[in-house]
Amino acid sequence: MYGYVLINHVSLPGGDGADTEERLVEHLLNPAHYNKLIRPATNGSEVVTVQLMVSLAQLISVHEREQIMTTNVWLTQEWQDYRLTWSPEEFDGMKKVRLPSKHIWLPDVVLYNK
Repeated sequence: MYGYVLINHVSLPGGDGADTEERLVEHLLNPAHYNKLIRPATNGSEVVTVQLMVSLAQLISVHEREQIMTTNVWLTQEWQDYRLTWSPEEFDGMKKVRLPSKHIWLPDVVLYNK
């Protein structure tokens, strides 16, 4: 499964968006401040709420007799990671950036299909 954290890119006149984006990504993922192996909680007892949403993308087949339905679905996961926040003023007004999921903390989700 491959996903992105959507965080958009705002370009300002006279600014170099690529340099700003690179500076922001380095700021967010700096190993001194961010460890993707640590869940985004301020203390050990805090719960990280993960919302799971399933959207039907394709109904492939239905076998009524066997009661089997084959589908393709999109699974969307959402949670808050306080470590991936910043002040847009410090980054030329940039309010969003895309980060590959391999660089951020991901919840352990197991899908059981029966």
